[in-house]
Amino acid sequence: MSDPEDEQIAEALMTKMTAEELRRFAAHSDASRKRGANKSDTAEQVAAGDPELAAVAANGGDCTVECGCGLSFSTDHPQTARAEAKRHKSEAPTHFPRARDESREETIKLYG
Repeated sequence: MSDPEDEQIAEALMTKMTAEELRRFAAHSDASRKRGANKSDTAEQVAAGDPELAAVAANGGDCTVECGCGLSFSTDHPQTARAEAKRHKSEAPTHFPRARDESREETIKLYG
């Protein structure tokens, strides 16, 4: 990986997600992940293959996007979380993603 920004994003993804979470995240991104790739390789492939979504997850925050399929990541803005949950639903109509804002004392349901 030659782009320093992609390297930073990949490092942040590895820090914020377990290997399983990262694998599931990669499966729902536009990145192509090689079978058998380790956590570091997967993070690099996601950062290079779907930089917008990778940057959203790498930034983290108090808003979460989750689905029963195992997709789970956090983001910094409620509108971003809602948009990503809606995008996941449109790409996988049989899935039921949820977006929540957990920045306040009481969790606010954004989607799902």
